Amino acid sequence: GIVNPIWKKGAEVMPPVIAQTSYKFRILEGGHQHGEQFLQSLQSHYQTTFPDRVEMIHYVEDIVGFFDSIDALFMPSTIEGYGQVAHEALMRGIPVLTKRFPTIEEATMGHALFVEPEQYEDRSKWREGLDTIFKNQEYWKAISDTAALALKDRQEEETEKFVEFLKNLTEEE
Repeated sequence: GIVNPIWKKGAEVMPPVIAQTSYKFRILEGGHQHGEQFLQSLQSHYQTTFPDRVEMIHYVEDIVGFFDSIDALFMPSTIEGYGQVAHEALMRGIPVLTKRFPTIEEATMGHALFVEPEQYEDRSKWREGLDTIFKNQEYWKAISDTAALALKDRQEEETEKFVEFLKNLTEEE
């Protein structure tokens, strides 16, 4: 699965990886409506949109269902404010392949398969990452399930801290 195929989310990395693997890709267009532009990029570079392996999804009402329909999240973002998509995928037990970036590491608690920043442009590293996840599905599923538990625990802790913070605000008045 891929979410939001725009340049800052790694749209320049996605086409060669799609072209050089046999995996099927479900691509959720995201709010920027760049799905058709992405398909045109595939067409212009490879003379095909890989219709047998690329499904462009323009909108889903059920993001949980989208995550449950994929085997891994391919997220070659160049930069992220937080890495929410990686976080959401892991919360559903979906392995994530992404660039090592501080906010993504925080969002995933380090439970993703990372491509190092200095290797970002090396398309073979992304293909190897996908191969690693698919050849070791049980291992990466276990990592993702562990991440989901850790992320839920962190959410509960942060919620408790936030509620305590709010209580302290009202007591001071």
